[in-house]
Amino acid sequence: MIVITRLYNHHRLLLTGITKVPHFSGRAWLIQVRDKEYTFDIERAAEAWRQVIPQLVALPISVNHWSLMDPPHVQKVALMVENIIVEHCQEMVEEVCI
Repeated sequence: MIVITRLYNHHRLLLTGITKVPHFSGRAWLIQVRDKEYTFDIERAAEAWRQVIPQLVALPISVNHWSLMDPPHVQKVALMVENIIVEHCQEMVEEVCI
């Protein structure tokens, strides 16, 4: 929960225009929508996040923001999160607890 709160605070500060946001030193994963109708520069957005989270890993998913949490896409998102936890859980515990 501490990590999620710290990430939320970084996001909140960035959205309010505060430019001197301290770096988040841990690894974070961004499940990033890839929608052909969505015209926002996806690579630029990920790069902006990497300014405050240098270890950001962007994971693309071919959905839009509205369908991301609807079946069958929500199952794919859940599988992505599960894979991250399985692959990196011990590593995350060591980063937070040491």
